[in-house]
Amino acid sequence: MKSSDFVHLHCHSTYSILEGLSGPKEIVARAKKLGQSAVALTDKHHVHGLVEFHQAAEKEGIKPILGVELFVQSTPLVLLAQNNAGYQNLLTLATIAALEKTHSFPTVSLDVLLEHAKGLIALSGPSSSALSQAALVEDTEKIQSLARTFQDIFGKENFYFELIDLPNTIGQAEINQQFIRWGKKLQVPLVVSCASHYCSAEDAEVHDILLCIKNNARVDDPSRFSMRQENYSMRPFDELEKAFSHVPEALENTRRIADQCSVLFDFKTYHIPRFTVPTGRTEAEYLRDLCLEGFSKKYPKATEEQQERLQHELHIIDDMGFAGYFLIVADFVNEAKRRGITVGPGRGSAAGSIVSYCLGITTLDPLEHGLIFERFLNPERITMPDIDTDFADNRRDEVLDYVREKYGDDRVVQICTFGTLAARAAVKDVGRAYGVPFYEMNILAKLIPARPGTRLEDALNTPELKVAYESSELYRNIIDAALKLEGKVRHISVHACGVIITPEPAVQYTPLQRAPKDEDTVITQYSAKPLEALGLLKMDFLGLSNLTIIQTTLAIIERTRKKKIDMSALPLDDRETFALLQRGETTGVFQFESAGMRRHLKQLKPTKFGDITAMTALYRPGPMEWIPSYIQRKHGREQVKYIHPDLEHIFQETYGIGVYQEQILQLARVFAGYTLGEADLLRRAIGKKIKQELDAQHDKFIEGAVKKKYDKQLAEKIFTEIIMPFAGYGFPKAHAAGYARIAYETGYLKAHYPTEFMAALLSSDAQVTDRIMIEIEECRHMGIDVLPPDINESLKNFTVIAPEEKTIRFGLSAIKGVGVNSVDQIIIERKQNGKFASIEDFVKRLPTKILNKKLLDALAKSGTFDCFGNRKTFVLHQQKIIEYRKLCGDTNAGQQDLFDTLGGENAENPSIEFPTTSSMTSQERLEWEKEILGLYISSHPLAGLKKYIGKKAHLIANFTKDDVNRKVTLAGILEGIKKIRTKKNETMAIITLGDPTGKMEVTLFPRVYAEAEKLLVEPDTVLVICGTLNLRAAQLQLRADAIKRSSLSTMIEKAKAEGFFDEEEAKRGISPVRHTFDEEESIEMIDDEGNVIAGENITLNAHSDANADGFLGPLGIWLMEGMPTDDLLEKLHSSLSSKDTQANHQILLPSRAPKQLLFDLKNALTQFPGTESVALKIGQQNLLLPLTVTWSPILEKNIEELLGEYAVFS
Repeated sequence: MKSSDFVHLHCHSTYSILEGLSGPKEIVARAKKLGQSAVALTDKHHVHGLVEFHQAAEKEGIKPILGVELFVQSTPLVLLAQNNAGYQNLLTLATIAALEKTHSFPTVSLDVLLEHAKGLIALSGPSSSALSQAALVEDTEKIQSLARTFQDIFGKENFYFELIDLPNTIGQAEINQQFIRWGKKLQVPLVVSCASHYCSAEDAEVHDILLCIKNNARVDDPSRFSMRQENYSMRPFDELEKAFSHVPEALENTRRIADQCSVLFDFKTYHIPRFTVPTGRTEAEYLRDLCLEGFSKKYPKATEEQQERLQHELHIIDDMGFAGYFLIVADFVNEAKRRGITVGPGRGSAAGSIVSYCLGITTLDPLEHGLIFERFLNPERITMPDIDTDFADNRRDEVLDYVREKYGDDRVVQICTFGTLAARAAVKDVGRAYGVPFYEMNILAKLIPARPGTRLEDALNTPELKVAYESSELYRNIIDAALKLEGKVRHISVHACGVIITPEPAVQYTPLQRAPKDEDTVITQYSAKPLEALGLLKMDFLGLSNLTIIQTTLAIIERTRKKKIDMSALPLDDRETFALLQRGETTGVFQFESAGMRRHLKQLKPTKFGDITAMTALYRPGPMEWIPSYIQRKHGREQVKYIHPDLEHIFQETYGIGVYQEQILQLARVFAGYTLGEADLLRRAIGKKIKQELDAQHDKFIEGAVKKKYDKQLAEKIFTEIIMPFAGYGFPKAHAAGYARIAYETGYLKAHYPTEFMAALLSSDAQVTDRIMIEIEECRHMGIDVLPPDINESLKNFTVIAPEEKTIRFGLSAIKGVGVNSVDQIIIERKQNGKFASIEDFVKRLPTKILNKKLLDALAKSGTFDCFGNRKTFVLHQQKIIEYRKLCGDTNAGQQDLFDTLGGENAENPSIEFPTTSSMTSQERLEWEKEILGLYISSHPLAGLKKYIGKKAHLIANFTKDDVNRKVTLAGILEGIKKIRTKKNETMAIITLGDPTGKMEVTLFPRVYAEAEKLLVEPDTVLVICGTLNLRAAQLQLRADAIKRSSLSTMIEKAKAEGFFDEEEAKRGISPVRHTFDEEESIEMIDDEGNVIAGENITLNAHSDANADGFLGPLGIWLMEGMPTDDLLEKLHSSLSSKDTQANHQILLPSRAPKQLLFDLKNALTQFPGTESVALKIGQQNLLLPLTVTWSPILEKNIEELLGEYAVFS
């Protein structure tokens, strides 16, 4: 037998989650390297990787054998598909196993296996299988029984005893001997496998770390599960030939099995469900009917260009066979609209289609906006259309339910997605397995740039990570292991928005399973790309909160003004909308809320829809650098230049700046004679960066340009300097226009219906207190009053009382302690029987079962009963209200009213006799608002004290980055607290302190917290905190050294007496906001081909990369930057070469010592001058400091706290 004849039939990949190491492509590559012509994939429980594996094998000329290690009645069995029928049974078995609920892991019964055994070959499985265990204990009866059972199920020729060479595993040799013996007796053929979990023997250590990650264990724990004692790689044939020289047929049978297996995938056929059309019409004919109907409405005076565009698109769609696709999408989109669900105007390149526009799928006229159909559907490259749809997020699931009902639950399935180990996560997980402290690994991980898609290999080119790698053997081992683990599957989850719709039950195309943590949701076992490769119809149903805001605003307008607004008919030149955008008043305006975008809008002063479309496209990494030029050129302050006059009409709308991918398509058509379809292939080729394709496109472009009589040098320049870089960052105009439309609509509603819009915005963000505070302040700026809830006026969510009065009330659902059922019952009762006349009327009309002390307390403290009298009365005397309700009886349940019984039909219910109660103080009102509503509404405890506190302490809003490391004093109230247990089991805390100008986090380490713990809970308290300012996570934070307490009441009295109390501010309130310097915001990702990736965002202006500059250790790397000569750190530079590092005291620092820690350490040491020497041990280096100290328990405690601080935050 030749080496090339042997086949590995039992291989686990990374899809045996956290058990297998290698990816399917690596398994194929290993087989090819071993000179083998076939290889199998048999992952545990599931078959996630089969399509990817099949594609990789076919590409490399290796025969793919598709299988699974499935548990049958709780024992593993290896199943291999002989043919397509067997593959179909694999899918069915994997699905049944994953969906059954009787075991803690996927399994099937023997009966189920028998039903779906056709076309399958079975191996007896690993050493943990029932047959192996029976062989180990020489249970002859069980061996015979199981073997005959499996022979009966699969056929004698299709069941094999599996021999595995594990010389260091006790009992495996005996198992093999028993299988050889009983194989002859029972006529069960033998086959050799490696039960491999990684490709090469060198991967054993990394695989061991992977198991530690799975089991949350440490490498140095001798009691943990490990497979290191054996070689579980895809071993070379010569090793196995030696091990099984006594049974050569077991090796030969690997080829025999491989020859029997052949599963063919059809990657060329699309599986689109048939759409039900009127009798006698085809899908293409019905699509044309619907388009012509929509076209006549959209274009009552159609031009020849418009008519030709429709016919052009319909012809391409018909030729490509996608008429049914458009009918399916149009059906559920228009059904959503019929139900009053707000649908986005168009997402991705689909908005470039006039067919989509006529069908109502999109609301943008592609001709009006200059959008290109071929960017969406390219006849030169036949692929399934990709129409992603945005729905109001609170009703997205309703649309999904409609689709399930129409096509069947078994044919509409959500898609799975795999969480993989990204660079930072891999480093952290490996470090944890090595037992490295979390703070140290966090520091190391932060040296990896936070940009999405950053590979660890690329990050090693950065000086910081390179130094860490080269200076520490431990870090080198961690990073080397992380390099092999990066990209491996860590978990499975549900795709944010992806769904497949299949013509037959989905299990005929993909295995299924239950979603993690949600047993009621069924998802695919194949992820999006394999499903697309199989030709399945994949849709992205996205939920967008801004559409919910639009939907809610329209509902409020209809309720309060009896007016219906057709958003599709909005004029796109509305003066008030553009004025709002020009002022940068864009809180709540889609895409335009960030500080950076507001700044650009104020400079740009947009006057047309194209301006906001361009800003949507430009405001992302790369093209952002062109925003200043765009603004300058719009206002005539910078010359607009075109590389050639023939290209002016293409770039004129963007002032000569390349912004959109569609401009590349037009350029290639005009300058080099490309068709639009060919031009889209050019764009895709540049995105993919495949040299062979790029070279071909380069030559084609130059030849085309020369053929059109353009200068060759100019063509070279355009290709190299415009097309190549621009196609990489250009944004699809269709998507930009679609999202600009949502921005415009939200801006329009805010400009024309401000009260209704803000109520909808507040309702959307009701669970995010920080957002609510910002939005309430925005309301005040707009002249809108936001009032506490009212029992007779508040609805469920934030409620517009009267638009002309510009008043919004908190909704009843915003009150903590009031459940949804109670809210619904209150509103229903009020709607059916009118407003509540008094507290007595309220309690009598509400069912007893929901009227409890918790409900009354929440309603009273929130001010909901203020219309009935003194709030404090209802807060303090809730028991009297409950007693009164008991006397009334439960009239809803048919109980008799005691007052009616005593007084007859005409008797009036007496009122509740409340004791005389003083009015609530302002402080009580604010305390209750904060307790029940989560924030201050009427004012703020410190309102009016800004001048007074500014005299005594620093004000938060006045700090800048220049204040970092300063000793400061703050005075404010406790807004929140988070307690943390340290490694020494001491308690520390991070509190949020609010002063009249803002909020700031303050860290209280154990000593400070212990001293201040009682102060934090005392009423009427202003905290006065001294400490040092730090900048972390783009926010200023204070490290507290000492805390004192002042009386708020006394402070107010003193401020008034000294003339430093602002009465107007006290009435108006204040608007504290978090002091942030580098604002984070999220924008959508685009893939290598320039397509918007549904449901995936990246963070723009993230603080992570900026922060990384603060972690340049080990010490040497940043010392080389050249610190001031009088600074401790510069002096340390000279000590690096010092051989005399003996010191009285040594401080152990992490190898990746951050700058800030060293600055703080210097400050701590210099406060205790003396004669004792100190050295820093950083990694393997001992650095003697050029200063001496007096060592003391206080200094030691201070140093411990400093190190502890970085353990928490780093």
